[in-house]
Amino acid sequence: MYSTLRLTALAVLPLIASSAIAESNSAFYFGLDNDGVFGVDQDYTNGIFFSYSSDIELDKDSIFYHLPTEPFKQGLDNEMKWSIQMGQKMWTPSDLAASEPQPGERPYAGLLFAEASLYALDDDQVSYFGLMLGTTGDNALTEHSQKFVHSLTGSPDPQGWDYQIYDQIVLNLNHKNDQRHFYQPQESGWGSEFSTNYRAMLGNFRTEVAVGGLYRWGYQLHDSFGSTNISNEASLNPTMIRRAKTGGYFFGGIEGRYRFNDITIDGDRPDEVPETTVENLQATAVLGAVGYYRGWGISFSIAAKSNDFEEDNSNFLANGSLALFWLF
Repeated sequence: MYSTLRLTALAVLPLIASSAIAESNSAFYFGLDNDGVFGVDQDYTNGIFFSYSSDIELDKDSIFYHLPTEPFKQGLDNEMKWSIQMGQKMWTPSDLAASEPQPGERPYAGLLFAEASLYALDDDQVSYFGLMLGTTGDNALTEHSQKFVHSLTGSPDPQGWDYQIYDQIVLNLNHKNDQRHFYQPQESGWGSEFSTNYRAMLGNFRTEVAVGGLYRWGYQLHDSFGSTNISNEASLNPTMIRRAKTGGYFFGGIEGRYRFNDITIDGDRPDEVPETTVENLQATAVLGAVGYYRGWGISFSIAAKSNDFEEDNSNFLANGSLALFWLF
């Protein structure tokens, strides 16, 4: 844990050096992903996240204004924000009672990470770049987390963590760009919106490229553009909710991606664990709702995704995501 905190500090320092952080438009966030809402405990089974975000004022000569997307190139004309997130994710096979690795199952895997991100926002386009540092294996502490929670809930004790993906430092560069194509506001503040996004990840955690489309309907949409991820891993990003402290919306989206590598699938593992092969072509669909009043908010979504690895016999997998946040 101490080494991860040091990595977090190293990730954050380049983003805030020579910068003044504003006192408004900030957010605290707690997120929880779990597949227990569907009565299962398999694949991506749990994620927990904490984040803080705020405005940032960069020097006019900052190198960040030269990042290769239009919102950053426009520099001082756009709003800038930053965030730091810490979290833990875990993946397990479907048969937790098996003490030996089984064919056709994914290996146990955990990730403990921190990600520092910088955002540029204009009216119809938002863009972010993030640097993630973390660790897999015993250092990710996921075995202890799952066994502790299962002891509280009376769930079966997982027997196979001795065969998890080995310890490895993870480094990933992440990017996402949202573009609004249709926005129809009404005088009442309600409206609808359609946007597309592309994103990319590069590193030893995952390398992938993805495109998606998202529809939203709700109140004060203009103040929350870019706050939704088409993902089964944390579908809300409250960093992108700004200006208004009251609003809400319903959303639905679908994403297709090409994944080149995934350390939780093809990472180093004990010899007893059967090899698993990344499924390159993947897709995710998500439905959910977000609401916030006087700065206090809640979000819930359900997501379904195609298989992550070729040997998986499941048709699709699903989980729910819950988020609580405070805008101030």
